[in-house]
Amino acid sequence: MERFSVGEIVEQAVQTEKLGYAFYTSLAKRFEKDGKLNKLFQSLALKERVHEKVFS
Repeated sequence: MERFSVGEIVEQAVQTEKLGYAFYTSLAKRFEKDGKLNKLFQSLALKERVHEKVFS
């Protein structure tokens, strides 16, 4: 079993949140004409940004 330092785990968490933000932002742009979906994906992207700040 591979061992990771706390710093490595936190860095992985930050990277995961950044990927989530990029993913939801791209979906928000893709569905910009669908108000409900656009709002949902923007909200999810914002939550990913908040999570990233928690880990940083």
